[in-house]
Amino acid sequence: MAKRQSADSLTLEKIEERRSEVEAHISEQKAMRGAAIADGKPFESSKLESAEAELAGLIEAEGEFARRERAAAVEMQSARTAEQVRATLEATDAWIASIDAVESAGRQFVECLKAADTKRGDLDVLIAALGLPRSSLLDPLEQDRQRGAALSELLYHRKNQNSFGQMRIRRENYALADRWAKGEAAYVAELHQHLAGEAGAATAEVDA
Repeated sequence: MAKRQSADSLTLEKIEERRSEVEAHISEQKAMRGAAIADGKPFESSKLESAEAELAGLIEAEGEFARRERAAAVEMQSARTAEQVRATLEATDAWIASIDAVESAGRQFVECLKAADTKRGDLDVLIAALGLPRSSLLDPLEQDRQRGAALSELLYHRKNQNSFGQMRIRRENYALADRWAKGEAAYVAELHQHLAGEAGAATAEVDA
């Protein structure tokens, strides 16, 4: 813990002010000594010697203040550097973690696409078996186009630019806030109506 500065401790400003006073006093004493020598009179040099000794001390004190300022600046810079190093280490960890998250999401996205392809194929077979109306949304290429359009919109709004690395982003009439299964959900609602009719007809035949 730093020692508390005493009430009578000198500041650099006070030292500089006192140095000016002492230097003026020394000049005055030297002038008096010169006059005494010129007049062949004795000169009491104790005041001059005392002033010169005080001046030497004041100069040393100024040097100490300068040393302390340099040490404080070095300490501050060291603390600043240490903080920057800590922040940089945290930033590198966060950066790698964010890329890992992107990778995980990308791999999960592909797996979800595969699962959606499988479910679409299963539904296509069942619809054909029941003779229900088939939508173009069941075509694999159309599904890829739909997902590609939705993904392109997301990628575009990341930086509002028409590229992602070497990939060119082709935007279609697709709103960013639209549900990806918006068209499919409408088609499924129609299927439910047909299925309700099929179920009713089957029940009537059994009752007959």
